[in-house]
Amino acid sequence: MEINVGGHNIIIHEAPLEILRKFTQSKPHQPESGGIILGKVYDNHIEIVKLSVPTSLDKSSRYNFERNKISAQIIIDYEFLNSHGQVIYLGEWHTHPEN
Repeated sequence: MEINVGGHNIIIHEAPLEILRKFTQSKPHQPESGGIILGKVYDNHIEIVKLSVPTSLDKSSRYNFERNKISAQIIIDYEFLNSHGQVIYLGEWHTHPEN
C-alpha cells in the first residue's frame, strides 16, 4: 500500500497490514494489542516494513494496552543491528474495540 501525505510517500508492506488485520478487536473477548512500528526513512519516503506483536511481558485488557519498555527496546535494537542501521523505530500501534 502506498499513500502520499504532505508530499511524503508512505509505503506500507503487506506483512504489517496482515498483523493489523490479525489483531483487530472484532469480538467482545479480544483484548487490546499493540507494538512497535519499524521502517526506513529516505528522501521523501517513509517505508513501514515491520510491526512487532504483543509480547508476554506486555499488559492488556479489553480497553487497555501497556507495552513493556524492555521487550520493546530489545526488538528495536535487534532490527536496527540486523539491518545495519537501516530499520529504525518509527512509532507505536495499538488497537481499540470495534463496534
